[in-house]
Amino acid sequence: MAQAARDYNENTMPYTLIYDQSGSSVSDPLKVPKKRPQVAPLPEEKTAPRERYKTQPDEKRKLKLLYITSLIAIGSMLFAIVAGGVLVSQSHSRINQIDSENEAIKLRINDLELQLEQSIDLNGVIDAALQNGMVYPLPEQVMPAN
Repeated sequence: MAQAARDYNENTMPYTLIYDQSGSSVSDPLKVPKKRPQVAPLPEEKTAPRERYKTQPDEKRKLKLLYITSLIAIGSMLFAIVAGGVLVSQSHSRINQIDSENEAIKLRINDLELQLEQSIDLNGVIDAALQNGMVYPLPEQVMPAN
């Protein structure tokens, strides 16, 4: 078997590739694929040279660049103006909303102050003070305020 493995002809692989992983047995010899005959490369098709693009004179190119740049600048300014107007109108509506809430709160405060003033009974306060030992001052004890 070892002799068969050492033999090499054109139809089998070299003997080093024939042994299995264990190295103790010989597997079936593998066939070597036949070589293809070399074929001459295809001739390249010659194409006509490309025409160069006609370039514009530098002055026209600069003028177009100036137009495009100014259009972009004007568009940016218009966008900024519109966006600013939107922000101003939103702020104005928010301010009006806060003002109306403020007026409603002021009316509520006035109503509560009026309820507080109406709930106080001055005669009841005077009676309670007199019962607890309060006395009115004499006219000589009162000093007029300037």
